[in-house]
Amino acid sequence: MGLFSRKEGKQKSGFMSSVMDEVHGGHLSGSNLALWPEIRDAEVPMVEASADTVITDKGRFLILFQPSRVLGAPDGPLQVSAEPIDRELAMAICSKRETTGYLSVYTPCRGDAESLMFDATGEIPVEHASCMNFLQACMGSIRGPSGSEGMPGPMCCFGAFHLLDDDPEVRTRTDDELIGFHAADEHTIVLAPDLGGAALRIDEGVLPGDCEDGRFYAIIVPDDEHPDLGCVIVPEPIDRGLALRICGSWIRSGVLSVFTPLRSDAQALADEASEGSAKHAKPRSPADLPCFRPKPYGQDPGALVYYRD
Repeated sequence: MGLFSRKEGKQKSGFMSSVMDEVHGGHLSGSNLALWPEIRDAEVPMVEASADTVITDKGRFLILFQPSRVLGAPDGPLQVSAEPIDRELAMAICSKRETTGYLSVYTPCRGDAESLMFDATGEIPVEHASCMNFLQACMGSIRGPSGSEGMPGPMCCFGAFHLLDDDPEVRTRTDDELIGFHAADEHTIVLAPDLGGAALRIDEGVLPGDCEDGRFYAIIVPDDEHPDLGCVIVPEPIDRGLALRICGSWIRSGVLSVFTPLRSDAQALADEASEGSAKHAKPRSPADLPCFRPKPYGQDPGALVYYRD
């Protein structure tokens, strides 16, 4: 029958399967992935994803699927198609921006991933260091604009496949995804690819009173999982676009946040990153500064926008 089997004379999948299809792009039916008919009316044989199964030739594509409950909690190991799929199907998957991203695509080379996402979305895509928040594994990923409720929408993953373990590369890429940067050494951090990848010196911060009015600064505020980081305002200002990207993510923890001297600038930035008006928030210790909490996509992010009294 080949890779796909048409669901001829198929039984009704039931209400929950239909919901899964519309939310995630498909559902597991035994060892097969039943695709949402709006993508393709077909079933695809799947196997558990590993470094031995997430592998194909340059220019070829595989399907990735994270089984989950309707609301998004993972419900089993990541799955990968047993054989490559055609580019037309890869395009159909990545064009469905309204789905969560739990149905995505893999290809070995970054350039092919970038080309696919550009063709699928019509917009310049963005590289992310990992996708473990959505696919329970660590791979580079190319993404278009965010889909529904700030979910990534279908991604095209690429490069080496890693499960979540203690490999140093995985830890670095996981930090990029969860806090927005990784430490290059004790003096320097490197921002995540989707935040531009710039290296920032953190060994000598500036005081709030020394920052220029109207400018934006990255501020590092340690949490319980990163107690070795000091609370520091990075001396080099950042542009407003980067400040928006930092405070507009609901996935990251808030270790990386934004400081600007004036209350009016802080509120305007937080409001723009929100669905509606931002509210005052309790500052995270040890950042003893007033702040606003943006609410992008109706979600509470970790990042805050701090300002002087």
